Amino acid sequence: MSSIMQSQYYQAPIRSPVRRRGPLALLLLVSVLVLFFSLLEFSQSDSALRGATLAPSIVGLLWLGCYLSASTLAFGTPYLFASAYVLCLFVFHFGLLVQDGFGLTRVLDWAGPIGPWAVRAGWVTNFALGCFGVGFAAYTLRYRPRRAQSTLASEVVTAQNLSWLWNQGVGLLIASLVLLALAIATQGNIFALTRLKLFFLSDTRFISVFSMMIPSAAIALVIAAESPRQRLVAYSVAVLTLAFFLLAGQRSAALFPLLTGVVLWAKVGRRINPMMAGAVLLGSLLVIPIVGYLRTIGTYGQITNANAISEAAQYADIGAAFGEMGGSIGALMYTLMIIPEDEPYRYGRTYLKYLMDVVPNVGLNPDESTSRAAAAEKLSSGPAKEALLDMEPGDWASFHIIREQFQSGGGAGFSGVAEPYFNFGLPGVFVFFIALGVLLGRFDCVAVVYSERWLLFAAVIYWHLLPTVRNGLAIFLKPGVFTLIVLFAWKLVRRFVPLPLIAGGVRPRTLRR
Repeated sequence: MSSIMQSQYYQAPIRSPVRRRGPLALLLLVSVLVLFFSLLEFSQSDSALRGATLAPSIVGLLWLGCYLSASTLAFGTPYLFASAYVLCLFVFHFGLLVQDGFGLTRVLDWAGPIGPWAVRAGWVTNFALGCFGVGFAAYTLRYRPRRAQSTLASEVVTAQNLSWLWNQGVGLLIASLVLLALAIATQGNIFALTRLKLFFLSDTRFISVFSMMIPSAAIALVIAAESPRQRLVAYSVAVLTLAFFLLAGQRSAALFPLLTGVVLWAKVGRRINPMMAGAVLLGSLLVIPIVGYLRTIGTYGQITNANAISEAAQYADIGAAFGEMGGSIGALMYTLMIIPEDEPYRYGRTYLKYLMDVVPNVGLNPDESTSRAAAAEKLSSGPAKEALLDMEPGDWASFHIIREQFQSGGGAGFSGVAEPYFNFGLPGVFVFFIALGVLLGRFDCVAVVYSERWLLFAAVIYWHLLPTVRNGLAIFLKPGVFTLIVLFAWKLVRRFVPLPLIAGGVRPRTLRR
């Protein structure tokens, strides 16, 4: 029998993830109320110009408290995929508004002429949260688990699925190292470049796909590691990956996989020390403004200078972290101000473009990898109106918010709430977040360790969903599809290369549930 059966890290399998349904019924009621109240406030003709951000901030905080309490009581754990998404969405859209509402900072001073739209942006965000809560609660209330397997069968399937996940992680690690080698071979020593210079490489394809792959590899290896040798390899990859992205100033590529790994660690039955989880959360919040300062300095050599580290430590402030992350609300504010008064809804145009461009650029022309520069050139040479209609939402927001930086290749990000509104208005927000609540509710109801496809999604694809709260769906679709392509190629390689040779002696699955 697999060593997983004797492992000290594993608890007994949980048969029914939904333990209490009363809190979910309360969450459904509160979400419906928040949904309609936010819609009413948003629909007021003068809501963009009156009142303060305190009202939407209080409503958002009350809903968040209700959601976290209800979901934790219902599932018996705070470590849920839906909760990770909700927390990210809330922080990136209310990080500034809450501070403004309670007098800690002023959005009006920060945002200039669009400041009054902060109130309306807050209500739209609450509307989205309410919709999410309705979808999540409605699905999980109705969920009934299938007949449970015997304990022995469950343990065997668990052992074999985690063994299979280890093999997938090895494949992603090998692909990541190949991509890193290609990036260095074509662009030179990328470790000596500043964050800004990394964006302006003549060919960013290899380093971009590497950034998609390596966090997924780290998550898969850490979750699946069982033997001491496997844990040594997995933890080394995870630490080096985290250090690489933090030093490169790419906080999203470091923090979103970390959050995913923590949730999945609990989902597969491993114990989490609450004090350790709190320390990791606090440390992450303190790291955000520090990295934000360090990435403006220069190269790795300059960053590791003692004086630079000392100066950066002065920026360790939780309020600054929430404020910086909460700046994503700006994209939503601009969207509400411009759409549909000055520009029409896109009616799914951006989603269609995502589907057409879902496979990342792996062609022979490296210039195609710099889409923002191409968009800027198109705007300068053709009719502005038509060019704006063809732009991806993130580029569109950057054009309006930081036009000079946009023309030189910079970006301002976008908003997971703004994108469905950008396409279909409030009905788009309603449908999108209801569906997302149902999907993540389903995700949390499934014992991922018993299912290959859900385990794969959780380990190597889910973390790409979290950055969509401050971007568009393209940031999820492209990495997800490319990851699946790499794993399919890895499956073909395994047919011709002896598995123990390339996967450290891990045996393949022998039992299919």
